[in-house]
Amino acid sequence: MPRVSKKLSIIHYGHPSLLRAAKPVSAVDQEIRELAVEMISMMYAAPGVGLAAPQVNVSRHMCVIGVDEGREKTELVLINPKIVSVFGLEMVMEEGCLSFPGIHTHIIRPSGVEIEAIGLDEKPIKLRAEGFLARVIQHEIDHLNGVLFIDYLAEQERQRLENSLERLKGKTIKKFGLASVAQK
Repeated sequence: MPRVSKKLSIIHYGHPSLLRAAKPVSAVDQEIRELAVEMISMMYAAPGVGLAAPQVNVSRHMCVIGVDEGREKTELVLINPKIVSVFGLEMVMEEGCLSFPGIHTHIIRPSGVEIEAIGLDEKPIKLRAEGFLARVIQHEIDHLNGVLFIDYLAEQERQRLENSLERLKGKTIKKFGLASVAQK
């Protein structure tokens, strides 16, 4: 089992850090490398397939992804990622989020994405992804921009989840001693 730090934890809906755009990473230094290793450990331990720095209350524009699709395993650390283009059909798939434990809903997203980022080796990454990997990448980049998967919900689905969202927000506010903040 990967080592998980006691310093970082995954924050949940209701925490204001999830609504803020993350600050760009100016240098891939030892702190960023250690953060990436820590986030990968946390993601797998959760268990999850992606984790963005704002989800561990760190305002850095980076995310980690670990996806198994059949025989292919993809593990990525994306620093300052940006979506260059989307392609393919819009697909409806169920999504969940480590910051929304127990909440899953269907979300519409493009089936393909092209991104640019920087890797831990400081080399540029250009990636074209389709299917589940593309969905995970879009979800994590949204986190970096303060966008939550529930922002894509139709009003009827939002109302269906309202009680669960309010309970989760209340627990988060209580846990972190936060003043109630307006959430999306």
